[in-house]
Amino acid sequence: MYTLISEETVKRNIDTAEETLNNCFDMLIDIKYATDTLGEAIMNFQPLLADCLYDMMGFYQKLQAEKDYIISQKSTWEQTLFKNAITNNAKYLKVVKETITIGKTLGDAFAWFFYSKNRQELDMHFEHPSTGLFVAGVGGKGEIEFIKNNQNLEGLFVVYHGITDMLRIGDFSLYANGIGIVGVGELKSQREGDRISITANITSKVNINTPEGAASSDLSFGERIKLLEKSFPSLSKQIEAQDKLMKLKESEHSSNFYAEYEYDIVNSLSQESPLALNTDNSLLLCAAWSKHISLFDILFDDEHVDTPEELSNYAMELMKPESPYNEAIISEIDTRMFFQRMPILWWKINDKLCRDIYFKRVSISTVFNPAKLLRLFTDKGFRVVSIGKTKDIKLEKTADGKCMEFGSLQAFMDLIHHSMMRTDAVFSIAERVIYDFESGKISPGTKVDMHIHLNNFGAMPEE
Repeated sequence: MYTLISEETVKRNIDTAEETLNNCFDMLIDIKYATDTLGEAIMNFQPLLADCLYDMMGFYQKLQAEKDYIISQKSTWEQTLFKNAITNNAKYLKVVKETITIGKTLGDAFAWFFYSKNRQELDMHFEHPSTGLFVAGVGGKGEIEFIKNNQNLEGLFVVYHGITDMLRIGDFSLYANGIGIVGVGELKSQREGDRISITANITSKVNINTPEGAASSDLSFGERIKLLEKSFPSLSKQIEAQDKLMKLKESEHSSNFYAEYEYDIVNSLSQESPLALNTDNSLLLCAAWSKHISLFDILFDDEHVDTPEELSNYAMELMKPESPYNEAIISEIDTRMFFQRMPILWWKINDKLCRDIYFKRVSISTVFNPAKLLRLFTDKGFRVVSIGKTKDIKLEKTADGKCMEFGSLQAFMDLIHHSMMRTDAVFSIAERVIYDFESGKISPGTKVDMHIHLNNFGAMPEE
């Protein structure tokens, strides 16, 4: 007789994963503050997280198999029994999936540090679709064994992509201290009897010798690729993507800008004071803490959140002064990585609050009013020609027979309502482009794609 996976079994698996993920977070803090255990943290982080995610992915697959079994029994089970079983299974799958996602956001925070000099390459990774939860089976086991035994290749540090969501081209990157990312590789694993054969196909800017103990071959590179393609048909396209990644050129126009952030308003949040406004009252934060402590309980329970009593007063402040562009754009501070975002781990916020955000013990909603940002543009002679959702907002300015248009302010607004950058600092970034256009550095008819890269590595621990 088939026994369904119980809630106790799911909780036990999540509790085990939570302990490991907390250890991984501790290591990230050691890296952030460059503590005495920095080297140990860097070397232990990836294998520990990879093992955790692999185990969770295996459990996720068991739940998926159980789901298929439950569906197959629909016609033979009593309706209430079937409904309860499929409902519980869906809840368990959700909890496990979100736990894996938390692990990968920690992996993003780790890998982001090594891509500090390669932000254009990181942009290219984001252009590719997500690789999913985590690789399972022989492929996953092969990747984990590789990262456990090959974190150092010819003096280059191996950054494993599988523990991240943002690194999507290849399976690992090669990092050279003081230089940045100099290579990327694709791993292919095959079972040969009771052993797993792992092949690493590396595209690199530097010469890399074959690791000691690696199997030799009399075949040429092209012959080896053709042989592997019999088992892995997509290999050529994957290597082609690696080649493009390693051949990216620097932007023709770039500039550095030191921006001010408003992390202090995040640090000011507490259970006693869950509301906060930024400096110019264009952004409202509303925090809610879970009543639970364990990750399983937090993810499993659909908690009701009470609205703070003073929310309406804060909202009224957000809408002052009156403006035709007043609007409430509701979002949240989360740990997902997109273009131009910086992992929250690297924000200069309280470490405990940072941990609570990653482990879902606190949720921080944001309400953003774009009117004050738009006013900075209109004060410079722009007019709003399209309003609505952030992707629909367009601005236009005509001077000396030339017309300049800003289309879609999503990127600028995300810097405010997610990355906590001051509104005037965000406008100063746009002002650089405005000046270059008006001074003739940017020719008429030119379309400018702005790639904004945030950098903030390390922080002094609080007293």
